[in-house]
Amino acid sequence: MNSKTFVRSHMDVMSVADFFTVEVWTLRGLVRYHVFFVMNLAKRQVEVAHIGCQVNGAVMAQVARNMTDSCDGILKRRRFFVCDHDPLYTKEFRQILTDSGVEVIQTRVGCPQQNGYAESFVSAIKRECIDQMIFFS
Repeated sequence: MNSKTFVRSHMDVMSVADFFTVEVWTLRGLVRYHVFFVMNLAKRQVEVAHIGCQVNGAVMAQVARNMTDSCDGILKRRRFFVCDHDPLYTKEFRQILTDSGVEVIQTRVGCPQQNGYAESFVSAIKRECIDQMIFFS
């Protein structure tokens, strides 16, 4: 089964994710925030899973626990989670998802088109919103 066929046949149980950054003017000066989002492919619905200045493995582990919460987690009823090879997708992060029944599919290094839905969203949000506005704390 090729990747297009796989995605089409599993779209209702698949989510994709990525990061983008936003620069915000604060009283301390220009601060860069990292935005981590997850997209439900079937609905093309995007949810922000985390926004923060400092993102590390411990933060991402907590984000993974929140996403897999059995009551209201973003990944409830999801079987597949597609992401790139960002170092923030730590072994612990991936293990938390796997332990809750979500298979992590990492794209090949240097192939952003394999996560095209997420990359397209990042491009659109930057072009239509972020590049047009100045955010203040």
